[in-house]
Amino acid sequence: MYKNKNLLIILFFLVAFLANAQYQTTPNKKGKGYYTNPIFGGDHPDPSILRDGDDYYVVHSSFEYYPGLLIWHSKDLINWEPVTHALHKYIGSVWAPDLVKYNNKYYIYFPANNEIYVVVADSIKGPWSEPINLKINNIDPGHVVDENGKRYLYSASGGYVALSDDGLSVIGETKHVYDGWPIPREWSIECFCMEGPKLMKKDDYYYLTVAEGGTAGPATGHMIISARSKSAFGPWENSPYNPIIRTKNNKERWWSKGHGTPFEDAEGN
Repeated sequence: MYKNKNLLIILFFLVAFLANAQYQTTPNKKGKGYYTNPIFGGDHPDPSILRDGDDYYVVHSSFEYYPGLLIWHSKDLINWEPVTHALHKYIGSVWAPDLVKYNNKYYIYFPANNEIYVVVADSIKGPWSEPINLKINNIDPGHVVDENGKRYLYSASGGYVALSDDGLSVIGETKHVYDGWPIPREWSIECFCMEGPKLMKKDDYYYLTVAEGGTAGPATGHMIISARSKSAFGPWENSPYNPIIRTKNNKERWWSKGHGTPFEDAEGN
């Protein structure tokens, strides 16, 4: 009886775990080689994606759900399984995080209660540290490393601050370097609301991706904006193709498209 009870507990755990996985259960009508959106069904906003070799990891806003900061893993960017939660101590509603790897350590920078925190781990599977308050009064952190290996953290509204070498404290004050892309006045949006900076280096340029237009307004409000610079600190040149992604009218299937993270796959695409 005791063995059967343990077996039932293990089976229940496995079923509960697999039930939370994000698999493609409906084949695309076009056949093999195609997938069906959404990849993540349900409430998984503001994704930050990290490629680590042939593995991909995603973390997203967890808001008031605790444990928070659920990390997902995939080999193909289509089918995902939960790995672990990186946040167990309640510190408020958790918004757009940034998952990064630096010097063989994993970091998640994230805002809660309008302050930016960080957790760190030697393995993506944890254990993750207790949250450290960086005392940055802002939201939506975006980590970047300059050509000298120094670390910085961008945040909403176009500013950045220097980080210590271990990434667990701030050096100096925030400096404003980016004003965003001017949204045409006739467009229907909620607000300018520049947020969600994500940064990457590709060849000779740093690329800054932000969201504008607001998250809770009309279908056409939220959008993805891109800018580039030869320095991690600007000046930033807005893309002539902005907005990169935007819902143009409320007849489209997907509304309020914004807050994206660019990345390279294992083949360099």
